[in-house]
Amino acid sequence: MKRKLKLLSFCTYIICANILYANSDSGQALEIECAPTITVTEGSKLDSATTGWPKIINNTGGTITVSYFDVYSKGKCPAKQDQVTRFFTVKNSLGDQQRCTQIITVKHIDINFIRVPKDTTILYPLNNVFSALLLNTNQNLASVQITFKDSLLVKRCINPMRILRTWTVKDLCSPAFRTLTTNLTLNGYEDSFAHDVLSTDGVCNNDGSIELIAKGEFGPYNYKWNSGDSVATLYGKPAGSYQVTMTDRFNCPSIRLYFLQNIGEIADVGGRILTKNGYHVYPDSLLFNDQSNITNSCISRPQVLQYAFNLKKNNPGYYAYNFRKLKDPLVGTSTKDILLIQKHILGVQKFKDTLSIYAADALGNHNVAGSDIVEIRKLILGVIPNFTKVDPWAFIRTDYLSVITPNTTLKEIGFKGSNITLFPKQNIDVLVLKIGDVDFSYKGSNFQTDEADVRSQKNEMPLKYKIYTNADQTKSIDFFVENIQSIEGLQLSINFPSAWKIINSQIAEEFIYRTNDHQLNISWSTGELLSIERAKPLFTIQFLEPNNELNFSLSRRIDSEIYLPNGNDQALVLERKYDQEIALLNEFYLLPNPTSSYFTVQSKLEFHSLRFFSELGTELKVIEESKGNYNISGWSNGIYFYTAVLANGKQISGKLIVEK
Repeated sequence: MKRKLKLLSFCTYIICANILYANSDSGQALEIECAPTITVTEGSKLDSATTGWPKIINNTGGTITVSYFDVYSKGKCPAKQDQVTRFFTVKNSLGDQQRCTQIITVKHIDINFIRVPKDTTILYPLNNVFSALLLNTNQNLASVQITFKDSLLVKRCINPMRILRTWTVKDLCSPAFRTLTTNLTLNGYEDSFAHDVLSTDGVCNNDGSIELIAKGEFGPYNYKWNSGDSVATLYGKPAGSYQVTMTDRFNCPSIRLYFLQNIGEIADVGGRILTKNGYHVYPDSLLFNDQSNITNSCISRPQVLQYAFNLKKNNPGYYAYNFRKLKDPLVGTSTKDILLIQKHILGVQKFKDTLSIYAADALGNHNVAGSDIVEIRKLILGVIPNFTKVDPWAFIRTDYLSVITPNTTLKEIGFKGSNITLFPKQNIDVLVLKIGDVDFSYKGSNFQTDEADVRSQKNEMPLKYKIYTNADQTKSIDFFVENIQSIEGLQLSINFPSAWKIINSQIAEEFIYRTNDHQLNISWSTGELLSIERAKPLFTIQFLEPNNELNFSLSRRIDSEIYLPNGNDQALVLERKYDQEIALLNEFYLLPNPTSSYFTVQSKLEFHSLRFFSELGTELKVIEESKGNYNISGWSNGIYFYTAVLANGKQISGKLIVEK
C-alpha cells in the first residue's frame, strides 16, 4: 500500500450543475426572464455572481427551484473566444416549469494582456505556483503560450538567489510573440526542491518504494541516493532511511531524507512463527477468511515479526486467518525419524512428547503405524515429491496443551485465528510442526540467514569405494563400510553420471530407489540392529555402458549418514579404496611427492594412461608438458588419487600430495 503525501489533479468539466431555492407567493402562472447574454474574460469565474440567474416575473406555485447545465464549445483561431451555453430549468412546487438559455462568451486573453514585473523580490511559494504568482494569471491559456528560461545573475547557491527570467509570450493564432524579462531576487530557494512523495506504507521484505515527483520550476532535477541509485524512484528496497542529494538546473544541491517503515512497526496484528525448539519457519502464504478487511499483509524475513497485517476496520472481535507451507517437505526429516517411529511402534522406545506422535502421523489419520513409515520413506527415497495426505508443515496454537485430549486430532489444535480486544496486537505467536520430524532436528534461520536444515555437527565415517573395469569395458564400483558389524540404519544419496544397476547388495531392494537422472537413494532401517558382512561390499554399482568419466558425488538432496547402536550418528563421506599389493610393487613412482606444481613419472613399466581423481571421485585434467613430466600448478592443496593402466592391462594406484 502506498501513501500519497500530496496529490496534484487537473479536471475538465464538461457539464456543471447548480440549484437555487427561493420562495414566491405571486400570481398563478410561472413566468421568468432568462439571464442576459454576457461576455467574460478567460480565467473569470462562471458562477451566478458573475453571469446572473433567471429573473422570476410571476409565480404562485410555491418554492422555486432553478437548475442548469453547461455545454462548452471551444473556439478556434482567429475567433479567440469560447462559448458556454447554459440551459436553465425553473420549477415551482406545484410542478409548473419554464426553460431558457443563456449564452456566455469567454474571450481569450491575448499576448498584449500579459504583464510581468521587471524587478521583484519574492519568497518562493510553498504551494509551488511560482510562475502563476509572477504572471498573476493562469499559465495554461487558450490562445497564448508562455514559456521561460532562467539564468543565474550571481553564480552561487546561497539565499537570496539572483535569477534572470526571460519570458516568451507567443500568440498561438499568429506568428506574433513578445519577450519579457524579470530580475528576481528569490528568498526561500530551498523550497523550490519540494517534491510530492509516494512511498510504501509498511515494507514487507524488500518491496519498499519511494517515488519523487518534482514540483519546482528549476528542473530538470538529478538524484543521488545513499543506496547508490541515481533515479527519481526507488523500487525493491528494505525498510530504513534513504537520503537523496537533489541538484537542479543550476547545479545547486539540496539534501532530503525519507523513511520506509517496516510493516512490523505499524501492523495492527502480527507475531512470530516458531518450532518447539524456537526456530523460525516462514509460511508460503497467509490466508484470511475476510480478505476484504485486509489492507496489506506480510510474511517477512528477517524481522522481529514474521507475519503482520493491517486492517481497514480494527474493531475488537475474532479474526480468522491461517497459514500454509508446502515447500521443503524433506527439511528436518530423515531415516533417523523412521528409526524412532519403528522403535515407538515396537515398544522399544516410546515417544515422550505428544508433538512427536503428531509428527509421525504422516497420513493424517490420528494413528501411527507402518503405513506412516512407508509414506515417509517414499519421500526420503524420492518416490513421491511431497506428502500425499497432509501438508508437510502444520501450524498450531501455542496453548495446545490446555485443550488436548487423547482423542484430539492435529486439525483440532490447528491455528485458525485470534480474538483481539485491543490494537495493535503484535504478540500472537504460532507454533509450527514439521511432519516427519519426530526428533525435532529441524534448525531454521536466525535473524540473518535463510532457512536451513542443519543438524548437530557429526563425526565423519568413510564410505569407501573401489573402481574396477569389467571384461566388457564397463565400470563397477564396490562400496564398503569397514570395521562395523552392525548398525541401526543408514541413508545415502549419490549422483552417478550414467545408467547403472545395483548388484551384490546387503540392503534389501525395498530400501533402495533409482531416480530417472541416475541418482541412487537409500533409506535403510527396520527398528532393529542390521548386520553387515565387513568382508563384502555393502553394495556394488555396475554401469550399463562403458564410461571413462566416473564423476560421481554425494547428493545434497538428503544428508548421507549412518546410525550406530550407541546412538552416535555419523556423516558418511566418500573415500577411495586402493589395492595396496600393486601399490607396493615399487615399480611406479611420482616424484617429487609431496609436490607443489609439477611431478615426473619414474618407472620402467610402460603405461597407456594416467588418470587423477579428487577425494570425491571427480576426475581431474593433468597437462603433460613433455614425456613423463606433468604440470599441476593449477591444483589446490590436498590429496589426489591416481590410476595408471599398464601395457599388460594391470592397474597401479596411489596418492599424490599437493602442498604449496
